[in-house]
Amino acid sequence: MAIKLLKARIRNFKVFADLDIDFEDADLVMFDGPNGFGKTTFYDAIELLITGTIKRFERLSRLVDRRVTYNENPYLNDRYMDADIEIKAAIKVGDVNYHLSRKALNGDLEKTADFAAFKLYRHDAFESEEATLVADEAGLLEEIFGRNYKENFPFLNYVEQEDHTHLLKNTESEKKQHISHLFNVQEFETVIAKYEAARRQIGDLCKPEVVRSLKERAGKIEQLKKGLKPSDSLQYEQILNNRSPGWDQEDIIFSANLYSSWLDENGELTLLEKLIRHREDYIAYINDDRLNGIIGSPALSDFLRYFYFILQQDLFRVKQHLHEELLALIDTFEDLTAGGIDNEALNLSEDIVKVLNNINEPVVTNYGLFLQSLRSQRRLATDLERSFTDLQTSRDRLIERFKAHEEHLENKDNSCPLCGQDWSTYDELLAAIDRKTDVLKALVENSSAALNLAYTTFTQNAVEALLGLIDSYLTADPIDPVFVAELLGLNVDEFTRRSAMFELIGLNIDPFLNKEARSDGDLQLDDLIAELQGLKIGYDATLDYAPLKELYQKYFRDNGDIFMSLTPEQIAAKIQYVEWRYNVYQNELIREEEAAYGKAKQTYDDANALSLKLKEIIDVYKKSLKEYNKDLIRDIEILFHIYSGRIVQDFQGGLGLFIKEDRGIKFVTGPEKTFDAVFSMSAGQLAALIISFTLALNKKYSLNKILFIDDPVQTMDELNIASFIEVLRNDFGDRQIFISTHEDMMSTFIRYKFKKQGLRTRRVNMKNLLTSNHA
Repeated sequence: MAIKLLKARIRNFKVFADLDIDFEDADLVMFDGPNGFGKTTFYDAIELLITGTIKRFERLSRLVDRRVTYNENPYLNDRYMDADIEIKAAIKVGDVNYHLSRKALNGDLEKTADFAAFKLYRHDAFESEEATLVADEAGLLEEIFGRNYKENFPFLNYVEQEDHTHLLKNTESEKKQHISHLFNVQEFETVIAKYEAARRQIGDLCKPEVVRSLKERAGKIEQLKKGLKPSDSLQYEQILNNRSPGWDQEDIIFSANLYSSWLDENGELTLLEKLIRHREDYIAYINDDRLNGIIGSPALSDFLRYFYFILQQDLFRVKQHLHEELLALIDTFEDLTAGGIDNEALNLSEDIVKVLNNINEPVVTNYGLFLQSLRSQRRLATDLERSFTDLQTSRDRLIERFKAHEEHLENKDNSCPLCGQDWSTYDELLAAIDRKTDVLKALVENSSAALNLAYTTFTQNAVEALLGLIDSYLTADPIDPVFVAELLGLNVDEFTRRSAMFELIGLNIDPFLNKEARSDGDLQLDDLIAELQGLKIGYDATLDYAPLKELYQKYFRDNGDIFMSLTPEQIAAKIQYVEWRYNVYQNELIREEEAAYGKAKQTYDDANALSLKLKEIIDVYKKSLKEYNKDLIRDIEILFHIYSGRIVQDFQGGLGLFIKEDRGIKFVTGPEKTFDAVFSMSAGQLAALIISFTLALNKKYSLNKILFIDDPVQTMDELNIASFIEVLRNDFGDRQIFISTHEDMMSTFIRYKFKKQGLRTRRVNMKNLLTSNHA
């Protein structure tokens, strides 16, 4: 396809603020000028226009630290950071002119190195500012540059200056992948991929796990068949009418392990048959086990001691409370002084009044009247009288207790109990106390003779009489506090259950009960145990009764009549019925399993056969693709061998390089070599190698007639350069070629060579152009 780049305009892209170039329909466009004036930037701009990206920057993007915050976009011109970026071109394809631009609006530019903001637009004319966003970008660019234009550009149309040997640095298989689209093998690869995907899916149906599963299912069927027992149809009879276990249903529904849970060694029906067969032993076991439980209970002695009184807990609680009140009242009387007459504890509660009135009501009444009179007299006394009286009574109480204390000591203490003064003899101490007492009595007699008389009368008459009544009551109706405390802490329901147990075994417990409310009374425990031992029946101790008891609780706890009426023959008939129903179930299960196994086996066989067939087809396609690739590589190899032989003139290995194709692509210096040429060639020779390879690919596969080469002479010597120019002007004269160089003489030489061939040339000095635009 004849194609030419007629004009280009670059605005605000890197070093270019506003660059316009008219290429004047030249066959060769020669960019020259010193380094740093935008030659490579022009190539970047054209690549971005055509492909929407710049490959070398994509390779560099992995060096960008995404965690770092950047302050600018790397493609914006430093002088116009608020402007848009635009790359525009007029392209002639045959007789049709296209006016395209790739533009990034400033508002869309982010501070990143990607190209997401660059969109393709179409114009009616090169100078037109009106633009239409291209909806189908790939379709329009394929129309201009041919199919696979984006993949082809870096290999067929453009030789980079920077790292132009990057293709050589890939693995052999990666080199082949980079250019595989050129060989038009997509259809081959697509078909192979579809067949392989289908084979992978089918492969899931014939994995080793599937084979193992089929073997296990076949083994399960054989095991089911071995488990079948011959049996005839049997009549159904229900043997439990109060419950409906699964094995007693007419239509038994079996599930996993259910049959064995009924009929194995510890199955329900097996245990039921044993229970009925040993029914008498089981009844004796339950009886004796219950008796052993009673005999061995640590609570049996408590039952004997407290059961007779257990329902009188409330009565004992009231009685205990009354005793505590009376004892507290006695304590109050012992420590009573004239000053304590107002103490509320001297008041008699209703309960105390009630019980003491039953003994001697006048004494209780007299106590209340004396107490009331004394309190009235005390309220009438002056503060001084009350103080003297209180002091006197307190001293009297203290002296009484001090004398009582001294009577128990072998050595009398001669020190005063109040002030601590040491007296020569104990008698002198007592004499001093008596003298002081006389003084106080005189004071009290002088200040409160009436109050003191009232207190004395109360204690000698009312209190002593009341204490006599209390003593009579406590003597006549004593309580054992330990017994009462334990009785009140017992659970009535627990004692009721134990009483019911004795009723169950038919034993009258009354003769053995303690009927005295004492904690130390003798119990008839041994007699009761002997009586209980005599009620034992005896049973076969070799049987395991625990599972039998559990089964009885499950089915017969609420219906002992059924338990007693069942016969071993009924259980045997029920077992036969269950076995017959299980055989029916097994037959149905075997038929289902065989059907499922047959279906799974057929699926496996079909999948396995199809997988083998697909493998054969894939092998044929791969073999054909490999032969096709070899033929294509041979086609490229001829051109590559010719061009490399003409360009790499100074290589000591001979004329021309070779391409080897096995699992990838390898460039070698001779047919017998196995190492890649990258290990034996200089940088200049490698640059010539990649140019030769690009020219071969362009010649064979390029769908458009355009070629961009950035500074090819930078690492090549004069001999190779001359050969390279000869190849370009003779074999690629039908293409528009863009070449850059920093050497003016080389620019002149190349243009001279092309002009001698009758080709139009155009020189673009980037330094002059960039300087004039900046001016």
